[in-house]
Amino acid sequence: MHVGELANFTHRFTYEWTNTGTKATVRQASSFTNGVALLEIKDPTGVVVHDKNLREIGTFITSEGKPGVWKIKVTLEEATGNLTFLVQKNG
Repeated sequence: MHVGELANFTHRFTYEWTNTGTKATVRQASSFTNGVALLEIKDPTGVVVHDKNLREIGTFITSEGKPGVWKIKVTLEEATGNLTFLVQKNG
């Protein structure tokens, strides 16, 4: 997901993503100068497998979860900057 140039933006996004594996690789490359920007990923049983501030740049491997429909939640509160992250199957 990439969203460019947000200014004092507040919103919650929730996406469903089918992961046939048990882990995912998360690449976070956002650039925020203000506000709150959080990323949370849950497996189909509701277990949180990834929970990070989107100001953290890097590549992360989620905890192990169950295959199926994973929920990806992005929380932005008065966020200023660019939102960029990628989630891919890993395992």
